[in-house]
Amino acid sequence: RYAAVPPGDYVFRVRAASRFGVWHAEPTSIQVIVMPPWWQTWWAYIMYAIILGVGIFAIVRIQRRHLIKKERVKAEIEHARLREEAAELLRESERRFRELFEASPDAIFVEDFEGKVLDVNPAACQLQGFAREQLIGKDVRMLVPPEERENVTQNFSRWVSGELDLIQGWSWTAEKEKIPVEISASQVTYSKKPALLLHVRDVTKRKQMEDALQYRLKFEGLIADVSTRFISLKPENIDHGIDLALEEISRFVNSDSGYVFMFSDDMTKFSLTHLWKNENLATDKS
Repeated sequence: RYAAVPPGDYVFRVRAASRFGVWHAEPTSIQVIVMPPWWQTWWAYIMYAIILGVGIFAIVRIQRRHLIKKERVKAEIEHARLREEAAELLRESERRFRELFEASPDAIFVEDFEGKVLDVNPAACQLQGFAREQLIGKDVRMLVPPEERENVTQNFSRWVSGELDLIQGWSWTAEKEKIPVEISASQVTYSKKPALLLHVRDVTKRKQMEDALQYRLKFEGLIADVSTRFISLKPENIDHGIDLALEEISRFVNSDSGYVFMFSDDMTKFSLTHLWKNENLATDKS
């Protein structure tokens, strides 16, 4: 009957009666303390709180580790994606460089800082008259005329330092032919090492045009000088003036002799009026 009494302090009072039905005036009492079961004690609740706290801490820590791991995996995936994009951009850049390198009409040489050829394009092979395999590893000084090799040795360090980036020079072909060239240099990275990128342009046609223009200007200047002198010549000095002009013009055009002819009015007959011969050349030939 009293098995389900909740925990607490109780007073059990008993009032007795005699066999004659007479009740005692004062009841008899007993102090009763009903203890709670162990799982409801204060130390049990403290243990529950500790277990709950530890559980919450463990859950939070596991979730945090999971979140960190998730973020790390996400970062690694993003890093791998960026690395792949960078590698793809690098491959694309190298592909474009190789296309431009191969298709360039100008000769292109890649050389290390010691002057050894590392790579060349088809135009360089055509300029030098060598196959690519023959040019790779060749010293740059062997690609210029012998008399220019000392200048190349002196200028190469200036190319490396960046002090020099454009120069006029000469190329020396496999057939021992000198070709005027214009060389521009810049520093690049080749196979993860510093190198020089040399653009070599054949300027033969430009050189010929410049020489022809200089020749024409000098010749026109000579003709102008001769004409100016003739204006002030006296009649008796005209023949001598013609002889001097004939000699100057003949020497200018690198001729060993010069002639002046006078034609008849009907252009059917002519006669020699003035003659100049290079006496030094005639003496050398004799």
